[in-house]
Amino acid sequence: MQHNGWDHALKVTADGTGLVGHAGAVLLRKAADQAGLTAQLSGALRKKGTSPVFDRGTVLASLAAAIALGATSMSDIALLAHLAPVLGDAPSGPTVRRALDLAGTAAALDKIARARAKARAHAWTLIQDTPAGFPWLEIAGKTLAGWLVIDMDATLVTASSDKEGAAPTWKKGYGFHPLGAWLANTRECLAMQLRPGNAGSNTFTDHKEVLAAALRQVPAPFRGKLLVRVDGAGASHDLIGHLISLSSPRRKVLFTCGWMITAADEDAIRQVPPGAWQPGTAQTAPPRTTRTSPRSPA
Repeated sequence: MQHNGWDHALKVTADGTGLVGHAGAVLLRKAADQAGLTAQLSGALRKKGTSPVFDRGTVLASLAAAIALGATSMSDIALLAHLAPVLGDAPSGPTVRRALDLAGTAAALDKIARARAKARAHAWTLIQDTPAGFPWLEIAGKTLAGWLVIDMDATLVTASSDKEGAAPTWKKGYGFHPLGAWLANTRECLAMQLRPGNAGSNTFTDHKEVLAAALRQVPAPFRGKLLVRVDGAGASHDLIGHLISLSSPRRKVLFTCGWMITAADEDAIRQVPPGAWQPGTAQTAPPRTTRTSPRSPA
């Protein structure tokens, strides 16, 4: 890895002059370096007997910073060119391609996942040691101390031209349908599975794999209490059964799943006695004053 001292005595102020656009990328790179992510990635992609001009971990960290600046292709690594006086020369497009080719095998991806987990554990320890401590969520007026909240959801990514793995989507577009898991506490992505546009929404195996990858990213001291939130795509017997099975004497796992209300559901709701209804609680704690009634039959 190159060590040119670019972050020596770095300070962040809001009263500077002669400001440079996209300067936030400097802080992203510094965060990656300070958390040990760059070094961990370097170790994961190190190939015996080779000594590339650009360290592969530095290439991946630089590419991540470029993506944060809006890069949508490998050639967009050039977005970092104007930060060369601080970060040093940006890697070229071909260099980025070679690094990604090296990182594309199953073995390399596993090493990268382990590198990310190690860097994340270090970063979370630093966060926990701050005066504010680790960010626990507040729901319904209560702080969920000790609970990690993992949100799982899929999204659509449009491909404007024919790309590897692209396919028609359920919304009649064309592109990809990746499934991800995010940690609500820190708003970071824990895991992501790249999928073609025609990947199913209720595919249990995909949810199981992404959740497993996300849990591997959680440092061991934080795995005791987990709340997993999934939208209607998770409303399957297989996934619910799997979520129930994750609880053990050492780990408590709760979950919420949404689903689309059908005519059969509405008919069942109508049969609930009026006295059985209880007011719902808003996220800010007080009871909700309104409730949407089931639609009347046509």
